Amino acid sequence: MNAHVSRLRLGVGRWATKKLARGSVAIGSRLVNSLVSRVSSKPLPCVRVLTYHRFGPSRRDPFCVSSEAFNQHMQWLASRRLAVSLDQVIAYLERRETLLPGSVLVTIDDGYRSTLTEALPVLQKYQVPAIAFLTSDRVDRRPTGDSQVESGVEEPILTWEEVRTLRAGGVEIGSHSLTHRSLARMPGAQAREEALGSLRRIEEKTGSAVRAFAYPFGTRADYSAKTAAYLREAGYRCAFTSQHGSVTTGADIFELPRVKVEGGEGFWMFRLLVRGGLDAWQFVDRTLWRWQQSPGS
Repeated sequence: MNAHVSRLRLGVGRWATKKLARGSVAIGSRLVNSLVSRVSSKPLPCVRVLTYHRFGPSRRDPFCVSSEAFNQHMQWLASRRLAVSLDQVIAYLERRETLLPGSVLVTIDDGYRSTLTEALPVLQKYQVPAIAFLTSDRVDRRPTGDSQVESGVEEPILTWEEVRTLRAGGVEIGSHSLTHRSLARMPGAQAREEALGSLRRIEEKTGSAVRAFAYPFGTRADYSAKTAAYLREAGYRCAFTSQHGSVTTGADIFELPRVKVEGGEGFWMFRLLVRGGLDAWQFVDRTLWRWQQSPGS
């Protein structure tokens, strides 16, 4: 989604409409899944990849989850032993490891400071693995227009020193490109540089290998077989989109879906997301993708 547009505070009507739509799909999908499970011999093994962005108080900002809610989410995942690492997901996709049905990988996009100050202590408390996807050219460059949040308070982007602290704290660092532009909407040479340049920058600054990539915006207009080839050439092991759904064995490892966790939603909604409540949203992703926000610059 467009980083600027998506971070504008939603009006009351639009906020309520969006929450109603997400809630209705989640409840409906859960009912269907329950009926299917009754006639199935056992649950279909799958992993869901959750996407977070920012943490803290915010008014009608779907991209900001409260610290209290995040703590509750991670505690619930840990108590059920559902949280898995990128290593486990890759091994699962390569059919080298089996995972519990309903396993979850936690990802955090954009590299805001609350990833360090709010999310890291919770992740460490419950020993939940996570990946933080960084737009490398934005690190250490603040304040910027993109750090303006709905409440009018700036949240800075992490510095490289803070990124290293995050990595030392157990969070894997992945790439969200160099400049947060759509790879599929730019010439091939530029897309290659976005992929390889960001990987090299993060590895140079952190001393750790970069294995995962998260497509900026992540709609069907933002990735392709060509962009997957560029990522393979650069040395990535996998890539994530913003398309909804679960990850199953046999999935394209460079087009892995994720499920967005939004602010302002109750714990009941989180439990539904983990259990496949928004898997049905992939219909919207696949049919209305031309109207989704994914600018080329």
